[in-house]
Amino acid sequence: MDNKKRLLALTLCSMTSVVLAGEKEELILLRNTTINLVDELVKQGVLSEKVANDMLTRAKAEADAETKQTAQQVSKDENDKPDPGEVRVPYVPEFVKDEIRQQVRHELREEVVGDVMQKAKSEKWGIPDALPDWVNRFKLSGDLRLRSQNDFMADDNVKGFYSNFQAINNVGGVTAAGLDGFLNTTDDRHRFRQRLRLGIDAKVTDNLKAGIRLATSNIPDPVSTNQSLGNMGGHYDFNVDRAYLKYDAVNDEGFK
Repeated sequence: MDNKKRLLALTLCSMTSVVLAGEKEELILLRNTTINLVDELVKQGVLSEKVANDMLTRAKAEADAETKQTAQQVSKDENDKPDPGEVRVPYVPEFVKDEIRQQVRHELREEVVGDVMQKAKSEKWGIPDALPDWVNRFKLSGDLRLRSQNDFMADDNVKGFYSNFQAINNVGGVTAAGLDGFLNTTDDRHRFRQRLRLGIDAKVTDNLKAGIRLATSNIPDPVSTNQSLGNMGGHYDFNVDRAYLKYDAVNDEGFK
């Protein structure tokens, strides 16, 4: 353990020596560069030798004064260390205090307003008992869809090949249906279509839910609720699209 401590101390000392040596080399380089520059200016006739000597003398005096002042400040700081248990608080200018106070106040205001708005929304402030409890058990929904639909038929399709059983059953036979007894397989068709749905879901109890949805309907079409626009003189079909009862024997935690 002692060997490790000694090795660590030697490492730190060597690092400190390297740092000090590097700083000393930079100072020596800076000093030599300055002196060489002044000498070159004297040789070029830009400065007289007297002026150059005065510059170097003043620079040396100022450097000695700064070095002495730094040493005195370091000694003062070492002698002015706080006593054990003493806490020193640095002086903060008044304008800095005002700036910090304004910044903290602004951040707190935004956070408090956000929390209050969220709580007001969740607890429905401003409308206490405005609506009965059963109203909150219902949820309305709906949608409207409009689209353009093109049906393109191949040129080699055979006409009157596929029977339209829905049309045949409606009129009571193939003869009565005539040409309507066959599906269109040769004529292209372009239609604008729409679909409207309205639904309501209710929470009857904590375990029982019910719902019903009405939708535009196309009774002759067993797979679509779309209605074609432009049926002059006719009415849209509006039928029950969905109805359900849902009973949950257990809740989300798995208990009855």
